[in-house]
Amino acid sequence: MNKLTLQPDSLIAGQEYYFEKGREALKRWMELVLSTEDITSLGELVKDYQAFVRATLNGALEEAREAIFEVISYCDTHARDKNKYNKYNDNRVLAKAAIMMGPWVKHVFNYKYHIPNTNIGVRYALQMLSKPLENINILSVDHRKFIADYYLGEQYNESTFISGLISLVDSETRRQIPNEDNLTVSIAKQIYKEKENWFPKINNFAALKPILEKHIFDNQLEIAIGHNNPKEFYWLVDSTGLFDSLDAHYEIHKDKDGKISVDLHFEGASKGNKELSSLFGELPDYLERKPWQGVQAISHTRKFDLNTPDLIEGLLECYNELYDSTTDTLLKKLKERFPHKVLTMYLTPTEQKASTLLAYKRQIILQGPPGTGKTRAAERIAKTLLKIDGDKVYQKPKKIDEADLKRFITVGLKLRSVSDYSDYEVMEITDSSFKVKTLKTEKVYPASFARIISYYEDEKWSKVGTIKWGNDSYEAALAKYVQEQLELEEQVETLKNTERLRILQFHPSYTYEDFVRGISTDTNGASIIYKATNRILVDMADKATLDPTRNYILILDEINRANLSSVLGELIYALEYRGREVESMYAVNNSNKISLPENLYIIGTMNTADRSVGHIDYAIRRRFAFVDLLPEKLIDNDEIWFNTNGYEKVERLFNRNNVSNEFDVNDVQLGHSYFIVKKKDTLDAHTRDELFKLKMNYEIKPILHEYVKDGVLIGKIDEVEVSAYIDNL
Repeated sequence: MNKLTLQPDSLIAGQEYYFEKGREALKRWMELVLSTEDITSLGELVKDYQAFVRATLNGALEEAREAIFEVISYCDTHARDKNKYNKYNDNRVLAKAAIMMGPWVKHVFNYKYHIPNTNIGVRYALQMLSKPLENINILSVDHRKFIADYYLGEQYNESTFISGLISLVDSETRRQIPNEDNLTVSIAKQIYKEKENWFPKINNFAALKPILEKHIFDNQLEIAIGHNNPKEFYWLVDSTGLFDSLDAHYEIHKDKDGKISVDLHFEGASKGNKELSSLFGELPDYLERKPWQGVQAISHTRKFDLNTPDLIEGLLECYNELYDSTTDTLLKKLKERFPHKVLTMYLTPTEQKASTLLAYKRQIILQGPPGTGKTRAAERIAKTLLKIDGDKVYQKPKKIDEADLKRFITVGLKLRSVSDYSDYEVMEITDSSFKVKTLKTEKVYPASFARIISYYEDEKWSKVGTIKWGNDSYEAALAKYVQEQLELEEQVETLKNTERLRILQFHPSYTYEDFVRGISTDTNGASIIYKATNRILVDMADKATLDPTRNYILILDEINRANLSSVLGELIYALEYRGREVESMYAVNNSNKISLPENLYIIGTMNTADRSVGHIDYAIRRRFAFVDLLPEKLIDNDEIWFNTNGYEKVERLFNRNNVSNEFDVNDVQLGHSYFIVKKKDTLDAHTRDELFKLKMNYEIKPILHEYVKDGVLIGKIDEVEVSAYIDNL
């Protein structure tokens, strides 16, 4: 435990609460009355920040939009139009929250209407405005953990953290603060003045990654670290899936002089990337252009050193400003160029939280009672990580032919060499080759179809030394060019068949030999040969290791039905320490070594109502993040009808009086999927209602009666035995 002394110059001497205008703004938002229809419309609008900003709204919704922006203007340094909405001359805000405006808007809405889905940093900020003495403007969970360790000498405990800090302030100092509501503001100010004492030192650029990932994870930010080289750069990936390629990506970059910047890069001197980099006209004062690999990058003007105070917050603040200033211009063009990468899917707040957890932890379990859509949510989360649109995923064709070559390579085509050292021009097409001129020497050479196809299939341009006259041949350049063009076309592959996603359902008899490595048999004439073989987990791990720039995902449905300790074996260690080798009990290709790469993600699903299966032990639980998927009342939309009346009647059964004390209500209540009818399956309202009845009689009632037999549901409701109540549903 270390001393916390509030210095006189850090005390807030005013009679008014330091953020009183922010408190008033929050009160106006919370007391604003909207119709059910307007709440539904606003809930849809906040899912798309650009739509929210630009929409022409009726009077009530316009008032709601202004109220939301005003609240945010007192919370975060990055808030939109602070000069317009923040009524303080100094534009004072609670914190550097590093939350982008889109999530801010969504979570301020959630705070009023769906508080369990509110980002924790937003929740802390708004609670600080409403009840400052019970809260504190230290919004970052990871900061709270470091502070608790340094000042309180204990692990962070949300329920005692603030009272613990207040207890460190002596009574005489407290008396110097006229308005006690300002006490926690004073404490936070002093703590951040002493940040160098409690925040971990970042000694090298590689050490930045785990601290940054932890910050994103703890604060549920809707970004993740994608492709990275811990010596030079970290890509920051958002949920659109469009800024995760060499064409356009945001990254934290360290230059040769050790200066760290936040950039938007367009890599490779291709025509398309030059077009992307030329989209931007006059830039705001805080952005600048800089040369980058044949095109111009856009960089934030703020530069950092590893010892810069508030490095993490500063980097994310720069990212937010750069993203907000450039993404709108880029999105339209990228969607035109890469239709197969566009993510039309919107993740629910719970799914988004799970996706963020997965990016940090690498393995999560979605848990909840039957009918809450756990498997569906797992697939939707997987789609975002795989950059899938609907049921399609890009995969480069393994084979091409002469027709493909002639489709892309035409007379007059000019292209750069693989090493970007020289230029070529296609002069003529013959029966078996292209005639290619080297612009530097103006000599013409034949580039045979056969060799171009061979180089394409083997990606020779990426394998140094495999071409005897160098890897910069015109044939290698043409092969690489064809691959780039094919990437611009949509290659259709069903979600179930992609090699980057596998779905497996566990069962009680599942073993290590089924999942990791086992013995298989083969015949050699009359003899039987036994040999060790990789199973699904190691097979996917090997593929992911050889393909480090793309994500691989394994969904394990009903994960708790198997004995996980037995099924995983030594890989319990490998789950936590990605990239480190462990010893398997079987050797494949004379090696017992197995490791799990960082780009292999595991999503498990678990039915909390199923008491017939074993529990997951603590050692395994520590290696997974658990996300609750709970029942919720939905509304009709373009895709579904929701049986609201039926849901509400069934929901009445799941209360503390009618659910046995042996069970948690959230573990057994029937989920919303039991009450959904897809609009594509209905011709009219009559058909819809008939399907509602069928689901009630043949899906819902049987499981409720099973609950009665198993002692889950007990007692009476409205003076009627639960069995009779179920019969009358």
